[in-house]
Amino acid sequence: MKLTSTSFFNNLNIPAKYCNREIYTGQNISPQFAWTDYPSDAKSFLLLFVDRHPKSSGFVHWALTDIPIKVNKIPEGASHSAKMPEGVTELNNDFGQMGYGGPQPPKGSGKHIYEALIFALDTDKLGFKGKVSEKEIMSKIKSHIVAQAMVNGYVVN
Repeated sequence: MKLTSTSFFNNLNIPAKYCNREIYTGQNISPQFAWTDYPSDAKSFLLLFVDRHPKSSGFVHWALTDIPIKVNKIPEGASHSAKMPEGVTELNNDFGQMGYGGPQPPKGSGKHIYEALIFALDTDKLGFKGKVSEKEIMSKIKSHIVAQAMVNGYVVN
């Protein structure tokens, strides 16, 4: 399985327009993601966008669940818009808001690595609603993962 983004390139800086508005020139636009080469037994997908900096403890910036098998990309700017593919559920992020909340590392905290993870699952519905932690998500999906892929970028503030 392979995950790519036209919004930022693997292991490179995430442009400010995808960062939260608290970052200089941040526009909080959700990034584009696309995935290919997933197994034929996949029934749905789950996408996470998480800050891996030690001070952030796996802060979830975006969680999309119950992504139908017919969907293999999320367009740029899809969060909170008609661009979001039908059937996709946006969960609350760790800012406490539904949908995308862009990177916003605390000033002086150094380089923050943001992982975008896509999971192909052997179930079509997980039933998550509202705020669910990464730990809760991973606990529920671990026995359903048939493939996964990752792309990451970073922000320094």
